[in-house]
Amino acid sequence: MSALAAIFHFDGRPVAHSDVEAMLAAMASRAPDGASYWVEGAVGLGHGMLINTPEAYHERQPLSALDGRLHMVWDGRLDNRDDIRHELRLRGVSPRDDTDPELVLQLYLLQREATPERLLGDFAFIIHDRAEQTLFVARDQVGARPLHYVLTEHFIAVASTDDALMPFLADGAR
Repeated sequence: MSALAAIFHFDGRPVAHSDVEAMLAAMASRAPDGASYWVEGAVGLGHGMLINTPEAYHERQPLSALDGRLHMVWDGRLDNRDDIRHELRLRGVSPRDDTDPELVLQLYLLQREATPERLLGDFAFIIHDRAEQTLFVARDQVGARPLHYVLTEHFIAVASTDDALMPFLADGAR
């Protein structure tokens, strides 16, 4: 399983690059194939890569929509990728590549919060919407891909493992 990390400050305070880096470092065992992150203003997303499907070799995360409105990190495996690809084609959408995160991002652009209901497989993902200033977090119904979080009145921090969130528990006003 790969590693996901996200921080979102509700008051617009900038996210420190070092906070996302520390979260990814705490999950290094889940990222033998590299880690990357994106930080812009009050939000930061991180992804630690574990390549476990042929399509994953082509993933570049965090992933951004063409217009830059949405940014996403993904951990998972789509079992109905052919159905999703077919549905996107019927709606006139041509994904940029054949990776699972790209298919899910394109589906999210069409179905928003209903997206997880259309996905089969084990997955977790986080999408930041720049225009709406929201963070959408989802995982499969069984919880095969874990997500943990710390939520305060000031921020939300989300990670694949609870140990990546320990600094946020120690400093709730982060």
